[in-house]
Amino acid sequence: MKRNFYDIFDHWNEDLQELPDLREQSINSKAVADRVMQQAGIRPVQKRRQSYRLFGIAAAAAVLAGGTLTAGAVSGKMEQFFSAVSGAEIRDADAEESLPGVGLEQSEEIGRIESYYSCPDVTFTRTDTATVELLGLYNDHNTLMLSMQMTVQDGTVFTEDMAMLPYFTLTLEDGTEKKLSQSGFLSEPFRKSDTEENVYNLTYYLVESDISGATLNVDLAGVYTQEAAQAVNEKLCALQEDWRAQYFTEDMTTSEWKQLWQEMEFDRLTEEAMAEGFARQAPVLAGSWSAEIPISEPAAEPMVIETDHNLYVLDDLSVYISDTSDSSAEYHCGTAFGLKDGTVLITDSAILQNIQTDEGRTQYQNFAYIRGVSSEERNGSVYCYSRPVHPDEVETITEYYYDENQNGKLHEYVIYQAE
Repeated sequence: MKRNFYDIFDHWNEDLQELPDLREQSINSKAVADRVMQQAGIRPVQKRRQSYRLFGIAAAAAVLAGGTLTAGAVSGKMEQFFSAVSGAEIRDADAEESLPGVGLEQSEEIGRIESYYSCPDVTFTRTDTATVELLGLYNDHNTLMLSMQMTVQDGTVFTEDMAMLPYFTLTLEDGTEKKLSQSGFLSEPFRKSDTEENVYNLTYYLVESDISGATLNVDLAGVYTQEAAQAVNEKLCALQEDWRAQYFTEDMTTSEWKQLWQEMEFDRLTEEAMAEGFARQAPVLAGSWSAEIPISEPAAEPMVIETDHNLYVLDDLSVYISDTSDSSAEYHCGTAFGLKDGTVLITDSAILQNIQTDEGRTQYQNFAYIRGVSSEERNGSVYCYSRPVHPDEVETITEYYYDENQNGKLHEYVIYQAE
């Protein structure tokens, strides 16, 4: 398929002020949800003259405490939830680690997360073809692992190329509604139940600011094949390519283009075109299953650090980093979080090209999952851990910057040192 505009900006060169030609590539349905619908107000994060990575914003936080797995402690829906999460295929393409509970044996993760598991008493609307049941969730302030189970009643058999079309909307405590960027895309494939032939698991990892304390409206709008999703996506890319041909000029800067994108409401138009595209596709299983799910507040407050350039919010599941600087004298190329066990989690692997490493002690790792959302207040990104990491485990936080002229000089600032 053709790349969309946000993939193009992954390779934007601010100096040359030009965009590469669109290239053909195979469809990756999980990546679509992370790329096409990103908000245009997000600044690209530069990878030292190599590529520009676009993330959205979100504010992060939450708390997990360790626990022990006891016999009989895990039962019923909770056991089903962790079984479904364990078999889910949710991870970033470049990540070395998975999200908590994903791709691991249940016993490795349940003890760490079970005290944060919840399963609100909600009921999905029903159809004659299938029913949907909530297995549960765990969440922090801005991330949520959600798992459901669909029981098919009309004999339809799902295959690995089929998935639900989900729409997610948050209703905040003040009544404000926010549509999540993962809405409207075929994402997590069906995972067949180990116990029953007509039962399938649906697992989603959602990232958005203000998740905790809000009400999540889930609307599952039919089952489609990946072939149908690719047909819709090709039309979206053609639409965005047409916008580029009409509005983008050679002397337009990145900021000017993103400002125009917002003024023309291309996000909204893309979203509408996507919904219309799926309406023209024949679903494997028609119907709509919806419910309103209350999301609990984390029990503890996160650790907050503010520098001249960035705001950091650290909690046990994720780190939120927001750019608060108006200065362009230097650009932020990444942050390293040194843990007391010797692990160093980095927000951008490009910084490893220029920092000294201690191979005897240091274990450099990427975060398990990186996503963002935008808000009226500020832009930033959420970096998700692969396991609960309490702020007390963080020994140092170091920011890295390059000069504006990109002469290769790296500036290093230790912004936090544990006592």
